[in-house]
Amino acid sequence: MSKCGVMHAVICFAVLAIALPAAAQEDIAALEGGWSKADIADPNVVAAAKFALDETQPRNMKATLDDVVEARQQLVSGMNYWIRMHVTDRASGKPVEWELDVLMYQDWDNIYSMTSWSWKRNNQGGMNPFRVAITKNETKPTPRHLGVQGEAMARAD
Repeated sequence: MSKCGVMHAVICFAVLAIALPAAAQEDIAALEGGWSKADIADPNVVAAAKFALDETQPRNMKATLDDVVEARQQLVSGMNYWIRMHVTDRASGKPVEWELDVLMYQDWDNIYSMTSWSWKRNNQGGMNPFRVAITKNETKPTPRHLGVQGEAMARAD
């Protein structure tokens, strides 16, 4: 191949790489097992968020899910979710707003495993000393799972 032919191929490749829209690039990443944006209104994302809130909140909290702010998913042998949500704790009588980030896994049987999470106070402009971040190399499935509607169901072993 001549120098002109090689240069032409390089230029064509560069133009195509630049011209691919971001959405198409995300679709390609998702096909390759990469992370992609998830619809925050998707019933599976909302069910995962509710499960994560229930599993990670301390016993002295009575937090409720306000909204899912951002979500990403990764198709593996199941589904990994990274979810950012806003929650409100009403245990003290005065609402306290929190931001909860979770990383979790859902297997093909809808069994969730929590990988890591962190809580941040939302309404005081800074970090609260209460911050939890737990990461394990191997997670144990939680002994129950949620259906798409978000109801807790006993795990059938």
